[in-house]
Amino acid sequence: MMTNDRDSMARDGEALARVRVLLQNYPRLSQTESDEVAHFLKKGAPIDIGLLASDRSIWETAQVFKAANPHYFKLSYKVYAAWMVALTLIVGSLALLKDFAVE
Repeated sequence: MMTNDRDSMARDGEALARVRVLLQNYPRLSQTESDEVAHFLKKGAPIDIGLLASDRSIWETAQVFKAANPHYFKLSYKVYAAWMVALTLIVGSLALLKDFAVE
């Protein structure tokens, strides 16, 4: 496992080290291990993702993992629904403000 002084800046150093090892073993991962890598790549702290990306060979493997497993990284319908509700509220609010405008 390749670690360095930058890893001391990690928010979750154990998870970073674990995912680094898992990615070194990719594509020979179990379903549970794939779930763990995907969770880290999707929800990991930005500093941890950046530290992972600083290792070129590991990051290239992570990119291959993401390309091979797009189902982990798609947005759910709930996200799209939330955006539609937010946009509807914004447009509705702007329409109400226009009605109250002084001419």
